[in-house]
Amino acid sequence: MAAYTLADIRGFTELNFAELEGYLNRCFQVTNKLFQLIVLVQPGIPLVYERGKASLNEGYLEHLNFLVLGLCNDDRIEGTFLHIHREMIDLENRVKTILEAVDKVRAYVKPN
Repeated sequence: MAAYTLADIRGFTELNFAELEGYLNRCFQVTNKLFQLIVLVQPGIPLVYERGKASLNEGYLEHLNFLVLGLCNDDRIEGTFLHIHREMIDLENRVKTILEAVDKVRAYVKPN
């Protein structure tokens, strides 16, 4: 939600920075509470139009991708962050990479 919020802010957007900062901090708090691993699957697979899907705008997807990369590298993120390289477009390799990351995180996290 933080990335979508930041993506819609432009140079002329009027906002209360203290409210924005509070909202972003809340996003970090909720993320840290709910997730021990964050995986960003970067753009790389060619976009295909299908009826009923969201509009395809490669520029907007790149914009969101870079926002998420920045947010996930913020010091307020407490969990593990992994990004899938954009060159890795094979679905099996993507799934394998994510499952390996999950296994590694599980090995370090103590059960409740």
